[in-house]
Amino acid sequence: VTVSVLYWLGEMSNRATRRPSFIPPTDESAEQAHDANAPRTLSLTATNHSVAATPFQVTQMRPFVPHNSRPIGEPFTARATWKGVISGIRALQRLRITGGMAEGPMGKLHSDLVVVSGHSNGNVMVWSADSLHAIGSCQHSNNVSVAQVLVTNTMIYTRVERNMATGKAGDDDEVHVWDLVTMSKKTTLSAHEDRVSALTVPDEDENMLVSGGVDKVIYIWDVKKPSKPTGKLVGHTSTVNQLISSGHLLVSAGAEGVVRTWNLATKTAIASFEGHQSSITLLRWVTPYMSAVAAHKKAKSQNNSRRGSSHDLKALASTPSLTPSASVAATPKAGAGPDELPAPEEDAGPRGTFVTACISGGLRHWETNKSSLTPTFNAKPHRAFITDVVWDTEDLFITSSAAESHIHFYRPGIVGGARVSTRSESGVRNLAIDRNRKLVVAATDGGVLSFFNYGAYLTSEHGDDEDSIRLLMTIQPHIGSISNLLLERAENSQWERLVSVANDNTIFTMDFD
Repeated sequence: VTVSVLYWLGEMSNRATRRPSFIPPTDESAEQAHDANAPRTLSLTATNHSVAATPFQVTQMRPFVPHNSRPIGEPFTARATWKGVISGIRALQRLRITGGMAEGPMGKLHSDLVVVSGHSNGNVMVWSADSLHAIGSCQHSNNVSVAQVLVTNTMIYTRVERNMATGKAGDDDEVHVWDLVTMSKKTTLSAHEDRVSALTVPDEDENMLVSGGVDKVIYIWDVKKPSKPTGKLVGHTSTVNQLISSGHLLVSAGAEGVVRTWNLATKTAIASFEGHQSSITLLRWVTPYMSAVAAHKKAKSQNNSRRGSSHDLKALASTPSLTPSASVAATPKAGAGPDELPAPEEDAGPRGTFVTACISGGLRHWETNKSSLTPTFNAKPHRAFITDVVWDTEDLFITSSAAESHIHFYRPGIVGGARVSTRSESGVRNLAIDRNRKLVVAATDGGVLSFFNYGAYLTSEHGDDEDSIRLLMTIQPHIGSISNLLLERAENSQWERLVSVANDNTIFTMDFD
């Protein structure tokens, strides 16, 4: 075990660090961990661990890659994501070395995991998880805490929350725009009359930003023309808690429990639905709309090419659909000719899917396209506030709550659900999932990380089959609540590294061989 400190622009924290402790598994879980089907990379003897102290609490942490629709909690491959920002990172490294921002070279950047983190002192840091050295930083006022960070190919967008003791009104009603290379502030976007509560960057245009606020208003911005917003969307009757976007489709969720969809191109409302009876605190894409559109176009192109080919309909029908919401029917209608395919239903165009969760423990799944919004299932897996949700396609949803030490496994269409203990007495704050290997990691308020394999649960006939979910390993790297979790995967899909941060001002890294 390696215990180290994190260098912030050459300044070293003198905070005491601690070694992570492993919680011995039960006889049953120990036997499962040595099962031939258990993941080799989760063997305790095959990992290296380190704990680093930070001068200020980390409020948000993300891989330093361009903003896209990849859901939070999914593993990512660092090497594969460098294409969009490698030039910016290299320029930052040169600036850091020539300007004396920190001591020591970064090494080979293409293999480094670079992370961006927001802090309680208003600082945004870009740093290497390999060398634990800072690459660059941007500083807000000390009277604010960084609430959200979005990274694009050329810019960093942030929103903040004011410190109630030292801050003043107006400290958190702007969006801050930073240059990716120099880390200097480019501009601020000012229109909200109260705190900015949500941000999203459409994946089609990194110069377009959408912000929502406590003032119930959504603004659309063109960063090249920052003096005033290019659009204003009004409809929510309370705080705009969450925003997501894909292409020109925007989804917003409010504290009044209402979900709304908008067309960013025309700046008009599409649909609204009262999805929950309490404040919506979580909104995530499951199948982003533009992914559904791309899959729909690809499936349509394949179908068109097969019409004029010698492929028979039986072979076409056996081709797996690309996404559940975008598949095109391949079974011929009665009386259809041998070279004819049925046309899709008129209203069955590409449909994105997303989930919402509320403060009272409810979970809801939705389908949306450019003209409609449809709820598809409703569940209540927890008694209170859902903190995170991850999924395996549309077949399994896993949720956590700060009020419970269990995580909940839910399969739509199957009665019941499985509640599995994390072996921690505190609530669960974050989840990370690896769908390829059917693994999920739960991070708790007690500083515990629990690793589960759920492969057998997916094939079980019973939704409440808790015995089919195997606890593989439990570790306690932190004393305080784990606030953020990142899972890095190698190009061969093997686990490469897990990074967690907690409110005890520590960062834990676990490397897998």
